[in-house]
Amino acid sequence: MNSSYYQNQINRIEKEIADLHKKIADESKKENDKNKQIDSVNKSINKSTSISSLQSKQRQIQVYQNDIYNCKKKIAEHQKKIADKSVELGKKKQELRRSDETELKKQNKQQEDFQKSLQRKIDEQKIQLDTLINQNFSSKQISENIEIIEDKKYDFFISHASEDKDDIVRSLADSLKENGFEVWYDEFELKIGDSLRKKIDSGLINSRFGIVIISPSFVK
Repeated sequence: MNSSYYQNQINRIEKEIADLHKKIADESKKENDKNKQIDSVNKSINKSTSISSLQSKQRQIQVYQNDIYNCKKKIAEHQKKIADKSVELGKKKQELRRSDETELKKQNKQQEDFQKSLQRKIDEQKIQLDTLINQNFSSKQISENIEIIEDKKYDFFISHASEDKDDIVRSLADSLKENGFEVWYDEFELKIGDSLRKKIDSGLINSRFGIVIISPSFVK
């Protein structure tokens, strides 16, 4: 079970405990009201109170005392439930911590495996590049083979007029890249000595979508 399951259980138990505390507060108020009623009856008794009236008041006091007893009984029951719920809550929090620790270990393992896989690919590319150099390929042949080895895939290819770089294109490319997308954008991909035509053709072939920034400069 994942962390969200345990968190939902914790939220449910905490709400139940809060409801029980409210019930205790309600019963305590009832108990206090009954005590006030008993005091009021007692104050109404004086030397002139008749026997029958005194007996009636005593019966009324007895009813109030029974009500107080029932309030105390309910409060005790609610307190016991709170104690049981608190134990359950502690267990759920421990389970949540264990679940979080397990998930963190899993994520760390995935990250470690990814880094190892990435390093293996880098090492393989270095070996292939060294092989090409040792075979005395021309600079043009080396460039073409490097492009084949990399075979980078892109989510978006951005086509634009150079006049629009500062106003929109650069911030768009940066935003896409920050959100995890692979973007073919000349400032990211072109290096000194690159063939502009080959780089653009490679970017177009290996991009899933194209973004065209249509502006007055682009139309011109």
